[in-house]
Amino acid sequence: DKTQGIVPEGAKKCEWINQNKTQMKCELNPLVKWSDGVPVKSEDYVRAFVYLIKPETKAREISHLMRLKNAKKILQKKAKPETLGVRALNDFTLQLEFDEKDPDFIPKLTSAVLIPWRSIPNIKKPKELLTNGPYRIKDFSPRKANLLRNEHYPYGNPARPEVEIFYVEELSTGLNLFDLGKINFLPHFYLVFFYNLYLLFLVMS
Repeated sequence: DKTQGIVPEGAKKCEWINQNKTQMKCELNPLVKWSDGVPVKSEDYVRAFVYLIKPETKAREISHLMRLKNAKKILQKKAKPETLGVRALNDFTLQLEFDEKDPDFIPKLTSAVLIPWRSIPNIKKPKELLTNGPYRIKDFSPRKANLLRNEHYPYGNPARPEVEIFYVEELSTGLNLFDLGKINFLPHFYLVFFYNLYLLFLVMS
């Protein structure tokens, strides 16, 4: 947001709780729910972060978690993934502990990689993938995705239309499709983002 900066949505607030700023507590927003109507809970974030830090996952953007407690040791296989500095205090309170200061961690939480998971996603079964944003996945393939409105998402336009996303490797291809009226919107960044998301799911499936 241009006036408010980062606007909380998944959490009501995240704040440092010690003077050294190596411990953070996030109070989750109970209004945010999965596409099946179940609230997103702090354990969903723990599950996601622990899975991402596992050496065998080889996740993209893992640098976002590198200052969490034991993150480097886990990647070096000197500590178990379950010792990562993230834990659920209760259903809607998440606590994070860091080995060193990470003043940019709250902005990092806006990354598409650091999202909660109710279960480990299986890209081969996209219709079973639970989401907590404005859309849920109808179909997913290497070339395009079809998104339907997530009726449990509490924000934005409740009558948002179905969306079809095409992945193109060359910007010129996207521009040609736009000029021909085949697509309505062409933000190059998001085309790259969704293609990277597909690659990320391939790695994790």
